[in-house]
Amino acid sequence: MVKGSNDALVQAVRDFYEEYTICLDDSDFERWPSYFTEDADYRIISRENFDRGLPMASMTCNGIGMIKDRVTALLKVLVYEPRHLRRYVSSVRVKSQDGNVIKSGANFLVFESMMDRETQLNMIGAYHDTLVREGDSFRIKERNCVYDNHRILTTLYAPI
Repeated sequence: MVKGSNDALVQAVRDFYEEYTICLDDSDFERWPSYFTEDADYRIISRENFDRGLPMASMTCNGIGMIKDRVTALLKVLVYEPRHLRRYVSSVRVKSQDGNVIKSGANFLVFESMMDRETQLNMIGAYHDTLVREGDSFRIKERNCVYDNHRILTTLYAPI
């Protein structure tokens, strides 16, 4: 946690992460873009590429337009076997604050359940975020979902 940050800020960031997770776990993909700024960058990227500063990511959305296009694909275009994803977020932390811009992070686990298979760990990793405070809430300006998996076991169709 950033030195001198207050408990209220940390709790507000935790609440924001939980709201985001519930949105995705409920498959409320139409609401998902509301968590981002207009110029947001969203990536799902391997730890290896992130640590080396390499740009290749498994999923990249630059700007709210691409994020909304991802929602259209999820709801109207993509065909995938029915499944349920559950995301678990822990160790939420505020790394720094400069005015209304907050650098934060958290760990995540994503479990996948399908009708004909045992539930399995789909992805494990950490969020590396830049949030912008807007009143009593936040929006994501930059989110790097950095996964530690050696490989992605099934289709990467939904946001993390």
